[in-house]
Amino acid sequence: MTLKMTAVLEIEHQHSQKLTQLTPLLAEQPFFTLDALSDGDLSWWINQQLQDARHEDGGIELKYVSSLAGGYVLQQDGQLLSLPGCCASLSDIGSWVELARGVTENFYQGHPAPVLSIEHDNLCFSWFSGSPCQDACISLLELEKCTQEMERIVQGIAFRIEKLTQNHALAQVLVYGKYA
Repeated sequence: MTLKMTAVLEIEHQHSQKLTQLTPLLAEQPFFTLDALSDGDLSWWINQQLQDARHEDGGIELKYVSSLAGGYVLQQDGQLLSLPGCCASLSDIGSWVELARGVTENFYQGHPAPVLSIEHDNLCFSWFSGSPCQDACISLLELEKCTQEMERIVQGIAFRIEKLTQNHALAQVLVYGKYA
């Protein structure tokens, strides 16, 4: 079985239409992979997110900036196991790392959230009725491999955003939610 984790941005329909030829990762969901966004589109999206944090002189007040909305989609053999919920962001990668270590208490990927349990070195997801996600159990070892790879990808995302914005501190806030 193949476990796959994908970093996504949540971009509502009215905004996604302004970006070039984007297709959501999943039909009827506002999630777009970062790989699908050109540098121009990503820069435009970041600027949209920074509007409330801008000074009249164009500077940015970091305390008014939050991590980019979105998070992580988990699939196994094409079956959807987890989607970011409301209030999820790229900074939730730490929750996934802890989850891969078997720590379910602090897992956060927005709401609604699954009921999580550990059974014989497997992590089990149990979703509410009507969720697009499937109930399933996955190997903690496989999830750990996925999260390690995702951490490397997220570092690349932070580097890409730093390159686009020319601002290391801003990239750290947008990706990790870390304030200097």
